[in-house]
Amino acid sequence: DISESTKYKDEFISKDFFSWMTRSKVKLESKEAQAIINDKDLKIHMFIKKSDDEGSDFYYIGQVTPVDWHQTTIKNDKGQTLPIVNFKYELHNQIHDELYGYFTKD
Repeated sequence: DISESTKYKDEFISKDFFSWMTRSKVKLESKEAQAIINDKDLKIHMFIKKSDDEGSDFYYIGQVTPVDWHQTTIKNDKGQTLPIVNFKYELHNQIHDELYGYFTKD
């Protein structure tokens, strides 16, 4: 079972953009979020998998750049609201149709 506070809504918005959530209990002003927001030379390479059922293999999506971010919340198993930061990343190279279809279909 996966706890509620780790059921992140990480997903492709389009073939060019990906929505990613930090771990819970992270706020915009935290070191973790600020490092992503303020380091313009930071190189972020995205590796993803559709679910934990896939084992330990990840797909390399390529380099991404954060273009938007906001503070939001997620609930834990006890129904408590926890802070979390949602980042919108732009892919440097559009994801291929086949992989995009794989990740966006249920």
